[in-house]
Amino acid sequence: MAESIAYIKCNCNTINKIDLNRLNEKIKCGNCGTELDISKIYSSAPIELNDKNFDIIISKSISPVLVDFWAEWCGPCHFIAPAVSEIAKQYKGKVLVGKVNVDFYPHLAGRYGINAIPTLIIFLGGNPVENIIGAVPKRNIESALKKYLISN
Repeated sequence: MAESIAYIKCNCNTINKIDLNRLNEKIKCGNCGTELDISKIYSSAPIELNDKNFDIIISKSISPVLVDFWAEWCGPCHFIAPAVSEIAKQYKGKVLVGKVNVDFYPHLAGRYGINAIPTLIIFLGGNPVENIIGAVPKRNIESALKKYLISN
């Protein structure tokens, strides 16, 4: 299941929990009051992407964003869900993982020409850079993601 919260670490080292449905508002650090940089959102679980937050998160993230377009009734979607969750946890801080329910947000799926689910799209700098279609093994998803990770 996707979450509607994520985290941003402030320059004062405070980790702030944020509501992903309020990203159009100014978000300030609960400790020092500094406005938080939403490009630094991270989570160790897939986050719920919707009308309110999709464009902001995709366009502002400094990390690659892996988006899982799925539906509740889709068996193959449930098959890859554990791998998607594991990737969110394993690559926390390096990759942001989100999920879009195509039954609730069909226009988001339509925008990217999705006609089969599950479809995973990797976004970098706000642009789709790679599609992964179908219930593929975790290693295939990781292999695609590693091409877009920033080396530190």
